[in-house]
Amino acid sequence: MKKVIYLLVLCMVLGMAGCGTNQENKEPVSGNVSVETENKENDDVVQNEQIADTGSYPPCVMVDGVIYKDTGYVASMPGCGTMDGEIVSTVAGTELPSENNQSNFGSGYHYQRSSEGQLIVVIDDERIIFRDIEKDDTSIPIEVINFNAKVKEITDDGELLVTHVSTAEGFCQMNDGEYYVSAENLAENVQVGDIVTIWFNGMIQETYPAQLGVVYRIIKTQ
Repeated sequence: MKKVIYLLVLCMVLGMAGCGTNQENKEPVSGNVSVETENKENDDVVQNEQIADTGSYPPCVMVDGVIYKDTGYVASMPGCGTMDGEIVSTVAGTELPSENNQSNFGSGYHYQRSSEGQLIVVIDDERIIFRDIEKDDTSIPIEVINFNAKVKEITDDGELLVTHVSTAEGFCQMNDGEYYVSAENLAENVQVGDIVTIWFNGMIQETYPAQLGVVYRIIKTQ
């Protein structure tokens, strides 16, 4: 049976231990008028986000009068463990949240402010990255781990066997060695010997060679 582990868990814990109450937090928005007005504007922006078949919106949360939408990316960058707030109320998935600390996917989840326009919500022990729904930015967030690797083999199953070269700055270093990587999100054709950059969700299966979890993107760099 394959055992799944989280990469960088220990490093994250160590990073969290250094955080205290001196973290600078934004003050919550007071009153309901500005929140309701901003929510109406956000509703106009995301009306096309609804899924036609179900009429549902993607997972969204409102904090400080801003609606944030789930990007589908998991944050692996070590950070402070001090949470900034908790989702305390919820609405149906067919609605957008209309007040602070409210979501359309459930309550009881803690969140943390991240880089500008982003929020990290802890769901089932994963640090999911949410982004301001008004922003058109579709780039991979900086909190997503990525590393450079050399292509050693291209399998008949459409996977790449790669050898770790270097991990991006800001993350705990991955172990040197070989990794199997799904080539589903490969941006261009590669050959044995090419250097590629790989973004993934920070999960690794304890197989030999190790198997990466969800791979978001692979690009050829050399």
